[in-house]
Amino acid sequence: MRNTIKRWAIGMAAFGMLLGCGGGGSSAPPAGPADTDGPPEHPPVTACSVTADCADGEFCSASAEAGLKFPEHYQNACIKESSMECFKGNCTLSGMCTNIGTDEEPDCVPTNAADCYYSDDCTNYDSCIFETDACVLPAGNEPDTSNPNTPKPGVCPAAQPDTPSGCGFDVEKQGKQVGDHVKNFGLKTWEQCAHYLHQDCGGDTKAIWLILSTGW
Repeated sequence: MRNTIKRWAIGMAAFGMLLGCGGGGSSAPPAGPADTDGPPEHPPVTACSVTADCADGEFCSASAEAGLKFPEHYQNACIKESSMECFKGNCTLSGMCTNIGTDEEPDCVPTNAADCYYSDDCTNYDSCIFETDACVLPAGNEPDTSNPNTPKPGVCPAAQPDTPSGCGFDVEKQGKQVGDHVKNFGLKTWEQCAHYLHQDCGGDTKAIWLILSTGW
C-alpha cells in the first residue's frame, strides 16, 4: 500500500511539473511541414466584425450563422457566400474551404497552403502540404492503402445504421444477459467515422474485435 501511494505521489508531482512547463497542452498551431519555419502566408482577407463590412456576395465570419466553423486564418474575415457550405466542417477538418461547384452540388477544395496548415488533418495526419487542390502528406510518408476499405483522412464511408437482413437479429431478444442479442449501437472510429455494430453482421464475418477507449 505504501508503495502504491509513493508511486501515486511521484506521478502527481511529475504531472504538476508538466503543467508548470506547459506540458498540459498548448493552443499553438501545428508545427507545419518540416521544410517551413512557421505558418504559411495566407492571401489577404478583409477583416470584419459584421457582414456590412464586406462586399456584396460575402459574409463576415465574426457574425456568421450558428453551425459554421472557421479556422484561425478565416477568423473575423469576409468570405464568399458561395463557399458557406464549406465552413460546416470541411474547412476546419480537411482544409476544403472554397466551393468550386454549385450551391446545389458544392465541391469544396483547399486553395492555398494556409487552408491545409490550419486543418485538423494537418494536426492529426500530417496532411499539411498544399498541392493543386488537395492537402497531402510529406513525400515518403504516404498512408497505408493496402486495405481499400480504410477511409482516407477526412473521408468517411457512408453510415450503415440499418441491420442487414441476413444478420439474424431479433429485437425481441435484445438485452444485456448472456445469450441476448446485442443492440445496434452506433460508435465513432478514431477517424471520427460512424460505425454501427450490426453492419459487420452476417456474411463471412465470424467475430468483431471491438476496442473502446476514453480520456480524462
